[in-house]
This record gives sequence, C-alpha cells and structure tokens, in this order.
Amino acid sequence: MDFLRLSAERMGLVDKIVFTGYLNAVEMSAVLQGCMALIFPSLFEGFGIPVIEAMHFGKPVLCSTVTSLPEVCGEAALYFDPRRRDEITHAIERIVFE
Repeated sequence: MDFLRLSAERMGLVDKIVFTGYLNAVEMSAVLQGCMALIFPSLFEGFGIPVIEAMHFGKPVLCSTVTSLPEVCGEAALYFDPRRRDEITHAIERIVFE
C-alpha cells in the first residue's frame, strides 16, 4: 500500500484517490453500488472476482487484456493494456464522456 500511496503522491493524485483498506462485504457492496465503473488494471489475475461483482451491480468494467480477464468478461468489458497509460485513459474517457 505504501508503494501505491507514494505513486499517487508523485503523480499529484493523492487528493483524488481514497485508500480504503479492507472493506467487509456490506461496505464493498456500497462502494460497488455507488461507483461509476470498475477499473481493473491487473497484471496478474487468476479469475477476476471483482469484475464479476461489478457486473452483478450493473457497472461498466474496464480491465486488463494481459490476464485471464478477457476470458471471464468476454464482450462485456472495455479492455486496455495496463502498461499503457494512454489506453487506460481512453477507456476511462469512453465511460465518462460517451
């Protein structure tokens, strides 16, 4: 978590990111119900439970192409290479502005 917090500070994003720490099931459900979309830039993923949870709440999913996630989400997600900031940005812009 320290690495993520330091990275956010370095990028000037610390006031735009909430580091929640552990969330129980009720808290996680509330977050998923209130979010605009799930952005899941995983580099190493076994199955992808968070994307299934987001879909359960009817939220758009933006996720990595370099893991098993395309097999899990099929055509139900927007994909990006998590190592390419421009691809992540474009996927977010599609959700926000289209």
